[in-house]
Amino acid sequence: MIHPQFSHFISQFLPQSRIDHSLRVAQSARQLAKHYAVDEDAAEIAGILHDVAKCLSPDKCKDHDLIVSSETNQVWAQFSRIWHQYAGAEITAAQFPSLSEPIISAIRWHTTGTANMAPITQIVFLADYIEPQRRLDTRLVIEQLAYSNLDQTTYALALLSLTDLIKRQIPIFLESIQCHNFYLSKIAKNDAKVIGHL
Repeated sequence: MIHPQFSHFISQFLPQSRIDHSLRVAQSARQLAKHYAVDEDAAEIAGILHDVAKCLSPDKCKDHDLIVSSETNQVWAQFSRIWHQYAGAEITAAQFPSLSEPIISAIRWHTTGTANMAPITQIVFLADYIEPQRRLDTRLVIEQLAYSNLDQTTYALALLSLTDLIKRQIPIFLESIQCHNFYLSKIAKNDAKVIGHL
């Protein structure tokens, strides 16, 4: 890794297993960015930092003197599993004000996705899923598709995520639905049918 300051930063808040995951996501994001001629350093940085708030909570942020907005903290009550994407984006922006908005946005949407994401945001959204040690039946299929078409793969992952949440009867955050609907509208109907059978 060429960004040790960010690796050191996340080590203050994450266990080694989550740090290792973040570094694998960073590597996957860098490889995808290279494939699509997107800023590789930016993708790698976003990958390193994407889960910085994964093990935090509003109370733990206070303990670490980390400022998180009241709007973000309101998400915690109903959607605690995706709270970390918002908190992570705010914490990163505050700690590293020189980082570009695309990096912050990639962190902000890495779990739910959203409509009309920039390529770097799509890349980190996908890299979080396809990093090599994910134990998911569909990981290899999504990885192969990711190197073929970003929009199709973003739709595929949004669909898989929604299907999983519905099966598990977990409340669905609005941005996840918007991500699904937007990328469904961007791909061909035949491609959507094929993806629906993954």
